Amino acid sequence: MELQELKQALFKDLPLLIKTDESIRDFILQVCRPEFSDRQETESRFDRMMRELKENRELDQKKWEESQRKWEADSNRRDVEWKEDLDRRDAKWKEDLDRRDAEWKEDLDRRDAKWKEDLERRDAELEAYKKESAENLQRLDSKLEAFQKDSAENLRKLDVKLEAYKKTSKEELEAYQKTTEENFRRQDAKLEAYQKTTE
Repeated sequence: MELQELKQALFKDLPLLIKTDESIRDFILQVCRPEFSDRQETESRFDRMMRELKENRELDQKKWEESQRKWEADSNRRDVEWKEDLDRRDAKWKEDLDRRDAEWKEDLDRRDAKWKEDLERRDAELEAYKKESAENLQRLDSKLEAFQKDSAENLRKLDVKLEAYKKTSKEELEAYQKTTEENFRRQDAKLEAYQKTTE
């Protein structure tokens, strides 16, 4: 019998032989044992694999819990650092705001003091100008009053002279009138010049 025929016969009859012939079944198991594990060994391998899976799962669980604790610690640390940084920023902002408020108040106080100083100086200058103007006006009034008094006296004297000249001859009267007119013109010129100086 050739090898190919033997293979065909085995494939055809072996399943029935294994079921019906215990010796052949034991022989087949003996031959296959190095390649395939028996039930006990398979169960042992399965239990070992399950233990390894359980151990790996427990190890992964521990790693996950450790990672979770580390993440929570890092998160808490970041929260603390963030709060500290926020507090520092708030303190710096408040410090800057207080400093700007103080500088603004100082500048406002300086401006207010300068404004008051300028106002007081202008008031003093105005009072001095008023006083000087009043004194000048008083002096001008005195001069005008003296001039008016002097002019009235001169006119009175001229009237007296005129009355005296009326008693003289016609030639003397004409000469007196000419002199009088000249005097009036000079008086008018003086008065006009004085009025121009007082304007």
